[in-house]
Amino acid sequence: MADEPKLTFLGKFVIFLFIAACIGYPLYRFAGKAGMHLPLGKTASPDTAAVPGVRNGSVQIGIAYGTEKKRWLEWAVTEFGNASAGRDITINLIPMGSLAGAHAVLNGDQRIHVWSPASSLYKDMFLQEWQVKFGGKNPIVKEEALALTPM
Repeated sequence: MADEPKLTFLGKFVIFLFIAACIGYPLYRFAGKAGMHLPLGKTASPDTAAVPGVRNGSVQIGIAYGTEKKRWLEWAVTEFGNASAGRDITINLIPMGSLAGAHAVLNGDQRIHVWSPASSLYKDMFLQEWQVKFGGKNPIVKEEALALTPM
């Protein structure tokens, strides 16, 4: 256990920013489309009433991720939940391989709102399969590199 790599403060900060951006941007997009302007820390989604267990403005977000990210994602979700902006947000971590996550999104898995593959190589495969299944429309509205890792 002593040889186990430790997460540095900078690494933790980058992970926190990644989670915040993964959550904040979709919430910003949903709020903007629905014409809602909410104070910081209060979130809403047009589908909130249709999601079981979500009440009083709280939001549930599912993140499908490669299991190699488990420790730091769990840490980041805990830190986000302790922040005032994360108070009314429930993040459901869904461990699955990158390929399995891509196929789950393609098959309409409603639990997944964010897909975080182990490598950007999976994105090209996902886009090709999406275009075969749904036509030429790109499912990615906006893309930004939030963090780069040695992986």
